[in-house]
Amino acid sequence: MAKLLVDENIPLSVMKWLKEEGHDVVRVSQVGLKGEKDEVIIDFAKKEGRVILTLDLDFGYMYYFNLGLYVVLCW
Repeated sequence: MAKLLVDENIPLSVMKWLKEEGHDVVRVSQVGLKGEKDEVIIDFAKKEGRVILTLDLDFGYMYYFNLGLYVVLCW
C-alpha cells in the first residue's frame, strides 16, 4: 500500500477512506507541518518516502518545472 502525506486541503473523509483501504496516511498537521511552505512539505515527504496528496496546484508546477519534487497527486 501507498505511504501518503495528506495536505491540509484534502477532506478528512478522504483521509479516513484511504486509511480504511490500508494505506499508511498522515496529515501535514499531524507531523507539525501545518502552514509550512511547500518546499518544507516536499522535503518531509521525500525523507519519509511519501506521496503528497493535495489540491494545491503549486506542487504540480514544482514537479513540472523539475524543482526536486518526486511525486504529487492532485485530487
